[in-house]
Amino acid sequence: MADKASPFETSSWAIELPAFDESAAARARAHQEQLTKPPGSLGRLEELAVFYAGARGQFPVAPPSRARICVFAADHGVTVEGVSPYPQSVTAAMVSNFVAGGAAISVLARANDIELRVVDVGVASGATANLRREPAMTRSQASAAIDRGWKEAALAADEGVELLGAGEMGIGNTTAAAAVVCALTLKDPELVVGRGTGVDVCKK
Repeated sequence: MADKASPFETSSWAIELPAFDESAAARARAHQEQLTKPPGSLGRLEELAVFYAGARGQFPVAPPSRARICVFAADHGVTVEGVSPYPQSVTAAMVSNFVAGGAAISVLARANDIELRVVDVGVASGATANLRREPAMTRSQASAAIDRGWKEAALAADEGVELLGAGEMGIGNTTAAAAVVCALTLKDPELVVGRGTGVDVCKK
């Protein structure tokens, strides 16, 4: 029997990405080694700087003239199982706070001249099903969600955005993310699940 197509292969959004420039990345890495500081002392910032040079294909590389972060917001049906100390309604409340400019990401984006775009991919009425009892999404729903991500990336590219970041908001998303990681890696939940919002502490 033929394998079913992966949702990742069904997107209608095509984005041409330039090849990663290993030479530019190497020059950025060499520059890091010449700086007066302990190697690796800036942590992930050093890795990101090297990656950015390679992705842009040049070093030195100018900071992006236009940056955007998309926050994809959705509710998760699994919240009925008590996986979070917060009710599902907090998702919509947080989305409203994003839009009003009062959330931490809103302040950080504003302070760094980064555009913030909030994308509703299933808040409340469009929530996924309870993954403990049934599949959280159908294949077509999963494909549509992935397609929305491609659409946002294509839109950003068309509008001249040079650096695009992605974030998420949704009560219960730690559980959903852990379930996906377990399914893809075949790891035990104990090795995958983090503290999330600290539900174990809240219940003590």
